[in-house]
Amino acid sequence: MKQKALVLSTKGDSAVIEVARVTACEGCHKLKEGEGCVACSLFDLKRKMTATAVNEVGANPGDVVYISTPSRTVLFYSAVVFILPILIGLICYFVVSLFIDITAVLALASVAVIILTFLVIHFTLDRSTANKKMIRIVSVCKDNTDIVK
Repeated sequence: MKQKALVLSTKGDSAVIEVARVTACEGCHKLKEGEGCVACSLFDLKRKMTATAVNEVGANPGDVVYISTPSRTVLFYSAVVFILPILIGLICYFVVSLFIDITAVLALASVAVIILTFLVIHFTLDRSTANKKMIRIVSVCKDNTDIVK
């Protein structure tokens, strides 16, 4: 996955970068008209993320750069975050349904397990990815006018 980012600071062989969130609403005609749809306002599309990247090209603060993350890594973490909690929630629903026949209790147990799974994933991924350098700056943009929105 390749994307543009803005270098905020550098230290040694790493750089703190700022990346604009890329979402499905990027092509929304209402967003281009300045209005935005309900989804655009709910998800706050103006947010930016910061991350630490390996500065392979010697980029300086203020540079607009291209960053790269292996697609396999992005797909793996997407599956873990979005699919795994739902699968575990469904498994919980069917296991609990063997013992209890009250729909409200089944639903509540499933939702509780999904939330618990999200929390476990959040803290586990946060610690396991903290020292891994998965994001790499691969080149500096020649034209800095196309800055990250």
